[in-house]
Amino acid sequence: MRCTPCTRFIVIGILVLFVAVAQADFESEVIELVNAEREACNCGLHPLSYNIELTVAARRHSQDMGDRNYFDHATPDGTPDGIAFYERITDAGYIYQACGENIAAGYATPEAVVDGWMNSDGHRANILDPDYCDIGVGYAAVDGSQYYHYWTQDFGRRAGVSQCPEPVAVPPATEAPVLSGSSDPGGGGGGGGCFIDASFTSGKLAVIVKNLLGSHD
Repeated sequence: MRCTPCTRFIVIGILVLFVAVAQADFESEVIELVNAEREACNCGLHPLSYNIELTVAARRHSQDMGDRNYFDHATPDGTPDGIAFYERITDAGYIYQACGENIAAGYATPEAVVDGWMNSDGHRANILDPDYCDIGVGYAAVDGSQYYHYWTQDFGRRAGVSQCPEPVAVPPATEAPVLSGSSDPGGGGGGGGCFIDASFTSGKLAVIVKNLLGSHD
C-alpha cells in the first residue's frame, strides 16, 4: 500500500531533526569555547553552566533577528523602547541577580563568532565576567535574511545565588529544547547597560554588558 504523504512527513521530520541537532552542536561548541577562554585567562574563573531558560531566551532572539531581518538587542516593534533583554530572560523563566547579553551576525562558525567577541572589549568583559554562573546560546541560520547567521549569548546569575554551583554540562544535541514558534512572539532584546555596535569584515557584533540587580544605565 502506497503512502506518499506519510513518506513526505517522515522526510520533513528527519530534516527538521537534522537542523535542530546541527543548531545545538553549534551552540554547545560556543559554550565549550567560552569556558576554554575563561580557563585560559588564568583569572580563577569558574566554568559557566548550561542553562535551559537562558538557552530558550537566546534561541528566540537569534531566530527573531533572522526572521524579521534586523540586528539589535531591541526588537523593531512593540513598546517605544523595545522589550529589554532582561525581560526576555525572565519571560523564559530565569530570575536573575545579574545578567548580560552578547549578539552577533554574519559569523559562520562557533570559532569565528567567539573570536569576534573576544576581540571586542565589551563582549570579552561579558565572557570573562566572574559574577556570571550560567550561560545560554542561541544560533539561527535564516534563509533570505541579511546576515544568514545569527547568534545570541545570554549570561546570568540566579537571584539568591552567592556562590556558583557545580556547572551543568550541555545535554546531547538530540535533547536540545524545542521552541514552540519560529521566533520570539513578543520580540526581545534591548534594554540598559552599555550598548556597543561595531561592524567587522566577517560579521557584526553588539553587546549589553552586565546588568546587576535589575538596574539599568
